[in-house]
Amino acid sequence: MKLKPSLSQYGTTIYTIPKAHGYKKLLLHEFELDLLEQVVKYTYLRAIELIDYFVVIRDKNGFSNEDNVRIRQNATKRLAKIKDAGVLKSNEASEYKGHNLLYKRIFYTFTKRTLEILYSLNRLTDDELAYYTVVLEKNMRFKPPSIHSVAIAALGTRLDLQLKSKLGKDDFVISKGTTHPLFKNYTDDTVQIFPDLLLELPDHNKLLIFEVDGGRQLRDVIESKYFRYRKMFSSNYVKKYNSELQAHIIFLPIDADFLTDENRSSKSHRIKYLKNCIPSFEKWGSNLNMFTIRYSAIEEFVDRTITFSEQLSEYGLNALMKQWLYNLESTLMPLNYKVTVLTEQELLPQTKSTAYSPNTVIKLKQVGKKEKHYFVLYMNNGEIRSQQRYLETIQRLTAINESESNNLHINLLLLYATSHSRKTDVLNDLVASDNLQIFATSEEEWRELAEAENMELVVLPLYEQNNKLLSYTLRKENYRL
Repeated sequence: MKLKPSLSQYGTTIYTIPKAHGYKKLLLHEFELDLLEQVVKYTYLRAIELIDYFVVIRDKNGFSNEDNVRIRQNATKRLAKIKDAGVLKSNEASEYKGHNLLYKRIFYTFTKRTLEILYSLNRLTDDELAYYTVVLEKNMRFKPPSIHSVAIAALGTRLDLQLKSKLGKDDFVISKGTTHPLFKNYTDDTVQIFPDLLLELPDHNKLLIFEVDGGRQLRDVIESKYFRYRKMFSSNYVKKYNSELQAHIIFLPIDADFLTDENRSSKSHRIKYLKNCIPSFEKWGSNLNMFTIRYSAIEEFVDRTITFSEQLSEYGLNALMKQWLYNLESTLMPLNYKVTVLTEQELLPQTKSTAYSPNTVIKLKQVGKKEKHYFVLYMNNGEIRSQQRYLETIQRLTAINESESNNLHINLLLLYATSHSRKTDVLNDLVASDNLQIFATSEEEWRELAEAENMELVVLPLYEQNNKLLSYTLRKENYRL
C-alpha cells in the first residue's frame, strides 16, 4: 500500500485510504496514526481509553469543542468511520457483564490494513511488522483480554497522554517488556524477565519498569522478580547497554482508581504485602530503585521523574532540607520557638552514620517549655528504601525512649516533598510504641506556610500518627510541638 500525503481543508496532513474488499474509502489524518499505534502496541484497547486518547490528540490538532459530550460523540463517530474502512475492528466482551457502561466492554483491535498503513508510512520496522503479523494471526478469533492486560493497556495509554503534554515525541518511549531491546535481547535464561510495561526517558537515562499487580502472586513470585531484576541490572550486559541507566521498578496494584468498576478496594494491604516481600535495600545495586505505589500517585511520580526530583541526588536532597529548615524557622519564630539543627552524633555520641541514619536531627525549644528532639527522615512516596529506613528507625527510637540509662526522648518526623505524596503513601506496621510520637509533613506545605501573609490563621501542617486508627490526623493541639 502506497500512501501520499495531502492537505485537508483544516490544514492538517491527511492520507487517502482506498476502498478494498468491501471497505469504504477513508481520509486519515496524520495525528490519527498515533491512535493506530496505540491499538497495535496493546493488541486490544477498551473504547474508554481509546476515546480518551482520541479526544486529546484531536484537541491538540485543532479539533476542539467546549461541549465535552459532543466531543466524545464526535470521537465515537470518527472511530465508526475508521472501522468501516477496515482500519480497526471492535468486539464486545459479554464476559464483563458487571461493567455497566458499554464503552468499558467494547475492545478495539488492529487489522491487516492497520499494519499495512503504519508500515508504508515508516511507523513500523520490518521486525515489528513480522512480530505484529504473528500477533494478528493468533488473535483472529476474539478472546476477551484479562483484567491484567486491560490494566496494562490503560496504564500505557494514560502515561502517553500525560507525557505528550510535557515532552516531545522523541523524548520518551512507552513499550511492553516483550518488545523492548534491553529485555528482548537479554539471553540469560536463568534470570530472564519481561516487565508488563516500560517508560524510557533517554535524555534522563531513566527507565521506569512497571509490574502491574493483580493481587494473586505470592511472596515467592515477588521475591523471584526482585532477584531477577537485581541480577540483571548488576550485569555487564546492562552496563554495556547504558552505563548511566537508572532503573525504577514499580509494583502497581490494580486498585479502585486504576480500573474503577473492576476492583473497588484501595489495595492498601496489598501494597504493604508487596513492600514486605523486598529484601534490604543495602543489597541492591546503585542503579536500581524499587517502589510500590498507589495508582493515584503515578502521575505525580512520573512528573517528578521528569524533573529529577523523585530520586534526589545528595546535592538536591541537601538543598531541599536547607529550604525546609529555613521555612520551619521562619514559621515557628513568631510562635516563640527556637530551632536548632544537630548531627546524629551530637545527640547520640556513640553512634555511627549508616544507610538508616536520619537525614537531619532538630531540637525545638519553646519559651518556658521543655525542649524536644526529632529524627527527620526524608520519604519518597512508595519507595521501598524509605519504608525500610522508617521501620528501622521506629525500632531504634523505641529502644532509646524506653531505655532507663538516659533521659533522652526522640520523636520521628517524616518529611515528604509534596502534600500529595504525604497523603498517598502507604507505610507498613504503623503501630509504634506509646513512647514514640510519629509525625508526617511535607516541604511543600511549609513553603506555602512561610509565604502566608496572615499568621493568625495559620495551621501547622503536622499530621500525628494515630495508633488506633493506623492513620495520620492533623494535630489538634496545633502549637504543642
